[in-house]
Amino acid sequence: MHMDRKTVTAQDVADKLKLSLLSVYRALNNSGGVSEKTATRVRAAAQQMGYTPNRAARHLSKKTKCTIGISYYLPPWFAAQILDGCDQAFAEMKGFGLSMLVRGECQSYEAQVAQIRALAKKCDALALSVYEPQYFEGLIDELVDAGTPVATFNVDVPTSKRLFYIGPNYLQSGQLCGELMAKLVRGRSGKVAVITKKQSVSILEQRIMGFRNVVSRESSVEIVGPFKLPESPAEDEEQIASIIRENPRLVGIYVVNQSLAAAGRALKSTGGAGSLVLLGHDLNDEHGRMIRDNTITAVVCQEPFYQGYYPVKILLDYTIDSIMPPTNEVFTRLEVVMRENLEYYSTSHQAFVNRPVKAISKER
Repeated sequence: MHMDRKTVTAQDVADKLKLSLLSVYRALNNSGGVSEKTATRVRAAAQQMGYTPNRAARHLSKKTKCTIGISYYLPPWFAAQILDGCDQAFAEMKGFGLSMLVRGECQSYEAQVAQIRALAKKCDALALSVYEPQYFEGLIDELVDAGTPVATFNVDVPTSKRLFYIGPNYLQSGQLCGELMAKLVRGRSGKVAVITKKQSVSILEQRIMGFRNVVSRESSVEIVGPFKLPESPAEDEEQIASIIRENPRLVGIYVVNQSLAAAGRALKSTGGAGSLVLLGHDLNDEHGRMIRDNTITAVVCQEPFYQGYYPVKILLDYTIDSIMPPTNEVFTRLEVVMRENLEYYSTSHQAFVNRPVKAISKER
């Protein structure tokens, strides 16, 4: 069988109707300058011939401009992985008049609220990863009611009027770590410590709930904690070392928050590295090294690249072409990374290994 395929261009439509290319563009873009009769002929011929307008060219001719503001409250190394996705979306969509304003480094929810309000004055749409959902529901509703579409990533505000969310299901990520822990300590009797931060954060509580739901089924394992670390990361290692020393029957540790590397260092200093199961979340340089030397048993990753890529792309589609997102909630894939599959993540966009930290306040 022989098949020839050829992309139909606006010039092909013009040639068939014996019109100028400019007249065809004007008719297809409803920009005036041609009669309604001619415009109708052009649209009918374009449909019959299977012509698909070049979307980028159309927006270029219309001089479309769209600025998307991004605000987040995340550790710099994890934010950089998400910004990789934002950068990829920008590279693909800059022909549509896209600009991005990226802001981070907030030290409190009040500072992020002020940051978001400042962005809203300059942007057509916003993508937000917020400090804690309860503080931002009213602000998001206010922005949406004022005509600024808002997407959330990594941390959702589900009771707000946000357009959509992309990020992990935190309950399920805790359940997955619970399943891993249960399988890895099976046959051993002892305690499993849960470590989190002192300040109550809803996404960490969901992880703990999911973890408990699974591990509590293991009759030979006792869950201790959650042990709540102080807000100063400098104290994490010594605090965790004390927990290890005070619980000699530990067979495993689950770190809910961003203190996994500190837990690894504490295990090394107390002589427990390699003998206890250590689980946590997300991958960076130090986590990778500790997985290689068997200090960290496994981490559960959450596709940070796509948490940056899709908010930019979907918000642009919605803002410039009124394209609704296919769903209002997308949970990213939960992926278990261990020593045996670490190299794949070290060389893909999922990981942060050997990448420099990017500036976290920038304009594109």
